[in-house]
Amino acid sequence: MQLENNIKKILERAKEDGQDIQNITWKDCEEENLKIQKIEISNSLFWNCRCIESDFSRSHFTNVTFENCDFSNTNFSETEFTEVKFVNCKMIGCNFTDSSIYKNIIEQSNFEYANFSNSIIKSTRLLEVNLRGAALGECKLKENKWDDCNLMQAQLFRTSLKNVDFRTCNIDGITVEKEDLQGMIVNEFQAIDLSKILGIIVK
Repeated sequence: MQLENNIKKILERAKEDGQDIQNITWKDCEEENLKIQKIEISNSLFWNCRCIESDFSRSHFTNVTFENCDFSNTNFSETEFTEVKFVNCKMIGCNFTDSSIYKNIIEQSNFEYANFSNSIIKSTRLLEVNLRGAALGECKLKENKWDDCNLMQAQLFRTSLKNVDFRTCNIDGITVEKEDLQGMIVNEFQAIDLSKILGIIVK
């Protein structure tokens, strides 16, 4: 893999030339307010990079790893993530609306207040992910594995939770509609809390 420490130079050149980006390792990069839309990146690695308040909307990431990175408040709307891995990343307040997240691995990362509205999240493993206050409204959640995630005060309006297993997760204060709870898998303590949404009084 080609080693680079300047995200802006490589991405802007590729956009100007109309080329896809492959087999690049970006290490120890720092950027802010980077505006790179409709870019395709594959078989690459972002390691220890900080690229905040930027715009990667309508892009495609395939077989890309983000490790020890900070992309907080970045726009990834209408973007496809296929076989992407996020490890120990800070993605606070990122915009993932209308995106496709397929066969991703997300581990020990902070997606607090991120917006996933109207997105498809499928066949993805989420381990120790902070999704506190995240917006997951009108999402399609299919065949994902949720382990020890924090979904406290997450918003899941009009998102079917059928067959979604949240037993090891913190779902305190989630916002959800009654009909979307059908088929959701929870533990006995979570069931007591969720019963309030259904108007059930447990004594």
